[in-house]
Amino acid sequence: MIETVPGIILLHKFKKIGNRLFMSIVGIGAKLFSKNTWPTKFKRIATSILPVDKGRKGACKRCGACCKLPNPCPFLRIDKNGQCTCKIYWFRPPSCRKYPRTKSELLTPETCGYSFDRTKH
Repeated sequence: MIETVPGIILLHKFKKIGNRLFMSIVGIGAKLFSKNTWPTKFKRIATSILPVDKGRKGACKRCGACCKLPNPCPFLRIDKNGQCTCKIYWFRPPSCRKYPRTKSELLTPETCGYSFDRTKH
């Protein structure tokens, strides 16, 4: 039987392979989560239910850099002036609403309007 939902396939395969796969994932987890990859995106989605760091300051510059992590969002729109907007802005997911939630999640510091105050936690 072929399952079409990726998460279900992953869990099914995980059960077959066992602890070896889990240990491999844990072993490379630190490397994957330090870069702009799909596992990093999954981490941002999974942690988006947590509150935003109190030291975050600034505002969105509408550069669109965060909307391209790790691939361009299908709802990203760029106007003739180069300003980015979200086609589903009022319905966007929590991971988009809260980016960057913490300093460690700030993958676009050169273009992002947000920064973090070290004195506040």
